[in-house]
This record gives sequence, C-alpha cells and structure tokens, in this order.
Amino acid sequence: MDLSKNRFRSLEFLKHFPDLDELILDENDLDDMHTIFPKLPKLKTLMLNKNRLQDVYKLVDQLHSAFPILEYLSLLGNEACPYQIIPTTSTSSSTQDTSIYAQNRVEEEYKRYRHLLIFRISTLKFLDASEISPNERQVATQLGDILYSIAETKQIQSDSNDKKKEKKEFYTPLPTTIDDSKHRIQMRKKQRDYDGKGSQGNKFVQDKDL
Repeated sequence: MDLSKNRFRSLEFLKHFPDLDELILDENDLDDMHTIFPKLPKLKTLMLNKNRLQDVYKLVDQLHSAFPILEYLSLLGNEACPYQIIPTTSTSSSTQDTSIYAQNRVEEEYKRYRHLLIFRISTLKFLDASEISPNERQVATQLGDILYSIAETKQIQSDSNDKKKEKKEFYTPLPTTIDDSKHRIQMRKKQRDYDGKGSQGNKFVQDKDL
C-alpha cells in the first residue's frame, strides 16, 4: 500500500488492514507527538522517508512493538535519522577541513543510529540505503545496552533541566494564597494628648514663677 504525500499524522485507520506486508508512508506529516503505529503482524517493508520524526528512541520502540517481523525499513529525511550529504566542493582548504570534520561526525552518529535500530529490531535485514552486514549486527549486539543507557541518562538530565526551568519561570516571592484567619499587621500614626508630664522645660520653672 502506497500512501505517500497525503499529509497523514494519525495512522489509526491502518488497523483495518492487518494483512499488510508492505507500507509506504513517504512525505507525510508523521511526528513524535501525534503518530502511533498500529500493530500489523505481517508487515515486512516500511518506508517512512521525509516525515517529521525526531526521537529515534521512541520511534524504534514503537516499530519494534507494532511490527514484529519487520525486515526492510527506511527513515531517510527525518531528524531521527542523522544521514546527511554534506558537499565538500569548496576551493578553500579551511572550509574543506570543516566540511570533512562535519561529515565524519555525521557518519559516526549514523553508525550509532544503525546499531541502535539493528539491536532493537533484530528482524531487520535492510536499513535506509544499505543492507545490514554480519559485522554491523555483531557490533550492535555488543553496543545496544550502552546506547540505551546513554539515552536514558540524557532523558533524565533533560527532565531535570525542564523542572528547574519551570520552577524558575513560575517563581514569585509573594504567597499564592491569603489566609484571612491570620492577623494582619497595620501601621498608622498614633494619636496622643499632651498632659505636660515629662516635659523637659518644667525643670527651669521655679516656685516664685508660679
């Protein structure tokens, strides 16, 4: 079934096609927030190119749960997939060095991405633009738990930072509620009637002056 370029976000309707074995969803609006993949027990091929999927850890867990015999998967053009083509045709040597460094970094990230998906979806045979090699599968088995540990650590740190930011944004030195049962302090001038007592001028008055 080819459902490309339909601006789908929800895929709930696919639950009515349990016998699907090939599904193409390229160039839709699938994202982390609105898209939930229904269980399709016979699906072997899934194309999700050029969507809005960002969180690879959330995505891979959904795919693993929804498609138990998935063999062919492509996620090119999503933020979740770090595969990019960086041009290095500039004549400037410094620009070429920067581009080469960026390309090497992207390649390393893409390797980790492949190892994660191969580890989590063990039925995969082909990912994005290339077949999964025996060496990749071996490395993925060794690194899988480590990749998930790193992801969990980053998520914990992110949640902690969000909570600190939320507290900072909503901080106020004033109480949020007022308890009318408690006494309030009021300040005002006190009226006083002068009676002559305690006047410093009285000590200079003698009896003859009275």
